[in-house]
Amino acid sequence: KVAADATNVNVSDLTDIPKGYEIVSTGDVGISDGWIYVEVRPTAGEETTQTVGVNYWDVVNNKQAGEGEVKVAADATNVNVSDLTDIPEGYELVNTGDVTINGGWIYVEVRPTAGEETTQTVGVNYWDVVSNKQVAESSITVDADATAVSTSLLTDVPAGYELVWTGDLQINDGWIYVELRPTEVTTTKEIGVNYYDAENNVQVAESSITVDADATAVNTSLLTDVPAGYELVWTGDLQINDGWIYAEVKKLATKEIGVNYYDAENNVQVAESSVTVDADATAVNTSLLTDVPAGYELVWTGDLQINDGWIYAEVRKADTAATIINVVFVDSQGNNLGGGDYFVDEDGDGIFNYSELILPEGYKLKVTGDAFVSDFAEPGTEITLLRDGAAIINVVFEDEQGNNLGGGDYFVDADGDGIFNYSELTLPEGYELITTGDAFVADYMNGSHVIELRKTNGDEPENPDPDEPENPDPDEPETPDPDEPENPNPDQPENPDPGQPENPGQGGGSHSSGGSSGGSSGGGSAVGRGAALTNGEWILDSTGWWYKYSNGTYAKSGWYTLEWQNRTDWYFFDDAGYLVCGWLDNNGNRYFLHDVHDGTFGHMYKGWNKIAGQWYYFNDTAEGTEGALVPDAPVPAELANQ
Repeated sequence: KVAADATNVNVSDLTDIPKGYEIVSTGDVGISDGWIYVEVRPTAGEETTQTVGVNYWDVVNNKQAGEGEVKVAADATNVNVSDLTDIPEGYELVNTGDVTINGGWIYVEVRPTAGEETTQTVGVNYWDVVSNKQVAESSITVDADATAVSTSLLTDVPAGYELVWTGDLQINDGWIYVELRPTEVTTTKEIGVNYYDAENNVQVAESSITVDADATAVNTSLLTDVPAGYELVWTGDLQINDGWIYAEVKKLATKEIGVNYYDAENNVQVAESSVTVDADATAVNTSLLTDVPAGYELVWTGDLQINDGWIYAEVRKADTAATIINVVFVDSQGNNLGGGDYFVDEDGDGIFNYSELILPEGYKLKVTGDAFVSDFAEPGTEITLLRDGAAIINVVFEDEQGNNLGGGDYFVDADGDGIFNYSELTLPEGYELITTGDAFVADYMNGSHVIELRKTNGDEPENPDPDEPENPDPDEPETPDPDEPENPNPDQPENPDPGQPENPGQGGGSHSSGGSSGGSSGGGSAVGRGAALTNGEWILDSTGWWYKYSNGTYAKSGWYTLEWQNRTDWYFFDDAGYLVCGWLDNNGNRYFLHDVHDGTFGHMYKGWNKIAGQWYYFNDTAEGTEGALVPDAPVPAELANQ
């Protein structure tokens, strides 16, 4: 800085002389256009160098292979390539000797090293032909000698666009030019609606609403599904956040009024129910009564006065051809769920629909559609119902020593068929089920129920360790009947009679043994003395598979054989007559019955089989009990690593 009217600067006033330099002259230097020109020279003894950039150019693939730098003397005008130490990996120099420095850079030609994989990176220019602008650019790696790129290799087409042309695109100067056009523009979007009762800190319901694609708020006038019994706390525009709006609601001030349906002609109450009305209501309009008893009609319509929390709705029998049937509802286990008299078949054609019946809360029909009124002439005709949706059961987990491991309420049986699988329960960490398979929800509905667990594999393995058998003394084996055929080749399909309309191996329910012991009646108690599954049919119900003979009896409580395609397989049915799968303890032996619906469901394992990642050998010789686990059998070398 100098005086405003100064025309010269004395070099003695300069304090920022470049390091390594000294001023050539002394005294004043004239100011020209706000600048002074000061000559300097390197200080004697200082090292003077310059850093030169290196552009390595791949002459084979016509692209830059990399950049580097090299230090040379400050007055150098060339760089000898022998001084370059950062040649890109996989490349070698094309030329040797000096390369001229231009603008602080040298241009060095390289080529891929012989034997190296040779590829090239091609730039991709995505161009919107509708808006005539570049949308994006990226790159793609192709063979070094490629002259075109197929559009099938382009995986990063910008969102909202589609290719105008497909096929090969020519490479020019290391680039391909890809024409795009916008995809069909979405004009609307779906917004979630969270109805939230802030007073009680609970979500009441959620739904959705369709608005313009560019909308940032939703007006409450568009909300047509405010939950029954609630009203909006705020009206107007609600801001959209992450695809949702938050609609605060509060309970309407209401009261519940009892309804007494009374047949004055016969001086008898027909039914009673309730209806919800505004808290300040003094009357109820009959248009709100949606549960007038079947077979009756209102004598009076309009407003009915509320007295002591009740309204008196006079009814009379309707002039219809309806029939009264008496029904008893039962669940899949035969438990009584209630019932009564129902007016059905109003048109008098002898046919009614099951939907005309009022079901117990929490249940749904197992059989739907039409039925003949005549089939319900007897009082107390049973109709089987299924639980409608998940049930809540309370479980306490204990270990094998009876120590409490926790537990709680669990939602099970989502399909409402009255059966759940133990796998639906969340177990304490480090433990596994001892009993597996299916169970009846009804058995777990009252109070807490104990389920025994054991430590997971590694501490106390789920399946018996061949080195530490849980099997009875092998010196006392059971010998199968020599008249029974040996087990066929396991490579052959193990399928029940395909002529039967339904096959337990093809899917549907299953009934796990859960490690229980089989009985001794019906089909026999030991392998080798089983009855045959012939002259019958497989049937699947909500519990599992069972086999019904043509004479009306069914297989149960033991072993049965099925002959098909010149081979014989063994199956086990429990005391209720259901086909068993999984591990089975029976008469002192342990068996495994196939538990996958792959066409061979339920058949007894023989020979070497891998279960839950571990090999087991089940007797398939004439010595001992057929199909029984041999706990101490050494795993053959050819299987050990499979």
